[in-house]
Amino acid sequence: MIITGTLCMIICIISWNVWQMDGLKCVIPNSCKSKNYTKTYLFGKNENTTMKCTGCTKNEIKKHNGTYCIVKDWSNKDKKTGKTERQIRFVDLLKH
Repeated sequence: MIITGTLCMIICIISWNVWQMDGLKCVIPNSCKSKNYTKTYLFGKNENTTMKCTGCTKNEIKKHNGTYCIVKDWSNKDKKTGKTERQIRFVDLLKH
């Protein structure tokens, strides 16, 4: 079966919409990162510490450091910008 350009584009859009958000975290998959810190003490000793994402470690959906998914509300204007494509973080739509 040969996939035409339009059908291929439709398949691409649907697959992107399915995979662009981790439904349990409301962020783009694998966007949460660990941060590395280095402490230097008075006599030259260094201590490396890795701090993982708070949302991932404590299972708190609104405390992830990854990229949150955005939903566009095409019917209402944004109060700040006046544009019709108001952007809302998906996590803010959930009641927790």
